[in-house]
Amino acid sequence: MAATLLTGINRLAGAIYDHAAFILDRYTPEKIKAGVVSDYGVPEAVIDQRTLMQGRQRVQLRNAGRTEILADRTALVLPPLNSIAKAA
Repeated sequence: MAATLLTGINRLAGAIYDHAAFILDRYTPEKIKAGVVSDYGVPEAVIDQRTLMQGRQRVQLRNAGRTEILADRTALVLPPLNSIAKAA
């Protein structure tokens, strides 16, 4: 594993894979994509994983919003540490 990291093979392979997927997605007509889905369907596991991923994203966004709000509130309530040190 260290050899592939040092030589950059995994990074190169990832870039090639991403580019190939982009080209395939871009130039494959929607009719073909729709036909493949209608013929073979979408496995339930894929749908379940997508639902779970979307749920996790929503939770993370909610939590990120809370931490920003809490940070803003604490900044309003607590004085900066420099002013406390100067007062003492």
